Amino acid sequence: MKTNTAISITILAFFVGLFSLLSVVNAQDFTQGFRSEESLARGTLVQLDGENQDQVVAASVELQEAVHGVVVRSNDAALTISPDDSNVYVATTGGFEVLVSNQNGAISVGDRLAMSSLGGVAMKAQSNQAYVVAEALAPMDFSNADDIVTQTMLNGSDGQPVAVSIARVFADVKVEPNPDAQNTLNAPDFILRVSETLAGKPVSPLRFYSSMAVFLVASAVAGSLLYSSVRSSITAIGRNPLSKKSVLSGLIQVVFVSLAIFISGIVAIYLILRL
Repeated sequence: MKTNTAISITILAFFVGLFSLLSVVNAQDFTQGFRSEESLARGTLVQLDGENQDQVVAASVELQEAVHGVVVRSNDAALTISPDDSNVYVATTGGFEVLVSNQNGAISVGDRLAMSSLGGVAMKAQSNQAYVVAEALAPMDFSNADDIVTQTMLNGSDGQPVAVSIARVFADVKVEPNPDAQNTLNAPDFILRVSETLAGKPVSPLRFYSSMAVFLVASAVAGSLLYSSVRSSITAIGRNPLSKKSVLSGLIQVVFVSLAIFISGIVAIYLILRL
């Protein structure tokens, strides 16, 4: 009886420990090792290199929806997956220190952060930005010199150079559409949802409009080809009923060509949204 009780307690302790570990991993996600040819400071927001998926580069404001995570220390999360040649560690989600600038003013707790014009550095988000990359979990007013990592110069709206400070702030890293942003795509919500479902991530205006252009062109070409072929086939059969067999054979070929064009357009749309 004592043996059975001990076994039961051991099994229960094992599952409790496993659940606790999974809870920690889930809360902080995990870090993954990558290679990078750039010198990426801790807190830098990064995206996957388009040509080498095992490498990362500093994220840019033009592709902020492609932000993959933030550079962290190798022991900042409960679980680390790292190839032997890794020289930078990236956390995809969770609470970590993120490099931010005062390009858009001081940051308060709960402020959403978006990419700034500085590569890999975030700032307080504005309503005209379609995506946010994190939410501030601590304030940063950039008034304390000890908080400042570095300073740089940027051109202001009037073309004059402006000093910008960069610091680190604790934030919940998560790339998502900006809830405060207006629908800059000017498209029905269900179309946006379909696009984001196909892409598996938020879709930038450039990708959305490019995919819509491909869809319209493919549909127009396939539709006009099919319409003209059907119309000419009906006319040909009406003038010469004996040619019905050969006309229908040609019509079938045109139908397959039209379908091939349309399917090629769909594949192109998928690639535009996914890549």
